[in-house]
Amino acid sequence: MCDGQPFDSTIEGIIVEGQFRDGETVVLIDDVLITGKSVLEGIEKLQSVGLVVKDVVVLIDHEGDVNQKLERQGYQAHAVLKFSEIAQTLYEAGRLDSAQLDILLKTST
Repeated sequence: MCDGQPFDSTIEGIIVEGQFRDGETVVLIDDVLITGKSVLEGIEKLQSVGLVVKDVVVLIDHEGDVNQKLERQGYQAHAVLKFSEIAQTLYEAGRLDSAQLDILLKTST
């Protein structure tokens, strides 16, 4: 909410809509954390409308150095799953062989 009215803002594919007040703390939710670019763009957009972001929740963390990059900027990332966990589960289920697992684990770091 901005001045008591519902707010809707779309810039470059990032939508901020709903009822909120300046200074409210929100959580940014994204699908995959690989480079952090889309997360940082989302945080910037949320901050531009007066919201405070401290935490980011992603479905899959690709496990690069992005978590540390976000932490250095004051944000905490939380993942539902890590890429290595998905790869290990597929290996244990017989869906990947050891060579495939090694390749996937090397690309996630």
